[in-house]
Amino acid sequence: TDRGRLKRAIDATAFGTNKRAEGEEWGNCNCGTCRLEAITRVADALRNEPQRRKTVFFIGERVQLAPVPGRCNAYLEPATRQMVNAAQLANVTVHTVDPNSLETTNVHAGDDFKPEAGVSAQAASQEQANRAHLIERQQSLQTVADWTGGRAILNTNVPEQSVRPILDEL
Repeated sequence: TDRGRLKRAIDATAFGTNKRAEGEEWGNCNCGTCRLEAITRVADALRNEPQRRKTVFFIGERVQLAPVPGRCNAYLEPATRQMVNAAQLANVTVHTVDPNSLETTNVHAGDDFKPEAGVSAQAASQEQANRAHLIERQQSLQTVADWTGGRAILNTNVPEQSVRPILDEL
């Protein structure tokens, strides 16, 4: 409700870069829990609002979710559970937006259309790795939206066309 405070917060952050405002700490993000914790904090802040539908738009490339192999699961499992519980308790729907627009996994333009030896084994391997990463990343956004009753806006150059129907539902 404090527009001045909001403006100062926006002005104090360097969005889209690896820089931080002077004096701002990076903090600790164990195995990618920061995004889960951010969604949890927003949902917790909305919990005491009147019981009506509340919507959060998460704009980001990925949300790391449990279960994962290795030590990171010890951090991600409770963070994932807390995010889902907080969204349910607050009656919050999380819609996820992938800011990457349409994506291709091709290493070189037209690689998919050259079945002959023109595509090196290294390029084919890199394309396979790119595709696996893209699928995993987009599935994480879809999962968060699914778990909270939201929509995932993925692989589009016009994400704003998907926002209007969501707002109309509210």
